[in-house]
Amino acid sequence: MHLVVLISTRPGLAHRQVEAFARLAPVVRAEAGCHRYDLHPVDGEVDRFVLLEEWESPDHLAAHAASPHMREAAGENDEFRADPPELLRLGPAVTD
Repeated sequence: MHLVVLISTRPGLAHRQVEAFARLAPVVRAEAGCHRYDLHPVDGEVDRFVLLEEWESPDHLAAHAASPHMREAAGENDEFRADPPELLRLGPAVTD
């Protein structure tokens, strides 16, 4: 299961997103079923990021979303994010 999460921070607070991710990423990457959890800045847009996630199954993703560290992070994110993140759940890859 692949996710693309579009994140916008309040002007001048992008560093807070980077700091929060640096603290959270090792914990998330250690979760069962996590295959990818990577934050990328958007070139030319200092307050925008893309978070790429890959989970083994919907159950693993649900456990991640319900985890205490994610609930705690959600509260902290409100301090520096401009809007709620936009979550895109990707379907299976299209092949030739």
